Amino acid sequence: MSKFHINKNGVPAPCRATKGNCPLGGEGQHFESKQEAQEYADKKNEENYGLIKGIKRAFGIGQIKADNIYQHREVYLKKKVKGDPQEKLDSLVYAINTIEEEDGKVGKTNIGKKARIIHSFDDDAITPERRFSDLIDKVNELPEEERSRYFNKLDSILGVDSTSGFNQSN
Repeated sequence: MSKFHINKNGVPAPCRATKGNCPLGGEGQHFESKQEAQEYADKKNEENYGLIKGIKRAFGIGQIKADNIYQHREVYLKKKVKGDPQEKLDSLVYAINTIEEEDGKVGKTNIGKKARIIHSFDDDAITPERRFSDLIDKVNELPEEERSRYFNKLDSILGVDSTSGFNQSN
């Protein structure tokens, strides 16, 4: 059975060299399975390039990377939460305003400014559903800690759990 190593492109690949003659490394850089090689590559990339600790590669169809809980929450809020689109938009703007008030930064945050612009935009061609979607996209661009606060506040206001259905084992 052939062993696997990490090729020059950083990808696990079967080693075809004769034992002891691999130009890509010795025994410490060779693995019994492609998955072992991938785990080693992930660890090295994390150490060398500062990748976010805890990100795991998703193996298998339908799994979501651990870092993608916010994309999951975004999709959940856009597609699964039923109700009047204008009420959803109002709730999101209210969540943003509430956090601004809690932090003593009313009218001073970029997301708050964007929320007020998107919320007050008066154009029948851009539906409340689209404005809600655009604003959720903006929230999802925030740093993780801020994103979490906004999503949690919106969940509380809407009475939902947008983490529902997320595969925590990733």
